[in-house]
Amino acid sequence: MIYVEEKNIATIEKLFINLAESMPLALCAWLYPESEVEKIGDIAVVYSDSTVEPYTEYGLDAACQRTELVEANEDHIQELFNDSEGTRAIDNIALYREGEYEWYAVMLNHEGICLIRDDILMKDLLSGGLNASFDPPDWW
Repeated sequence: MIYVEEKNIATIEKLFINLAESMPLALCAWLYPESEVEKIGDIAVVYSDSTVEPYTEYGLDAACQRTELVEANEDHIQELFNDSEGTRAIDNIALYREGEYEWYAVMLNHEGICLIRDDILMKDLLSGGLNASFDPPDWW
């Protein structure tokens, strides 16, 4: 697991775009349970099934809502990162490898951290100037 500490949302958006350009990935945003938005950008919000793994679980009585799973491309990533109304409803944004249940990378903007399940990327992340580590931050 790689922990990338980054408070600048535009930097994480660019990281997600770079990851999506490097391999086929799917994308969704997980919403806070109290969220009432019906879509973010043009991406519809759905009640989650067991198709993909959520990062955050809120308990049995909380309905898990997420956007529909869409191709991770620059347009979709920008929609989720830049819809000012919808972005406030987002708990995290996750990337998934095609056909896999577990998330590949997840961005927790309110924490200022991105988690990536691909240790091979460490060298590229560090050379790109990101604050990346195999160890979680002290505050984590």
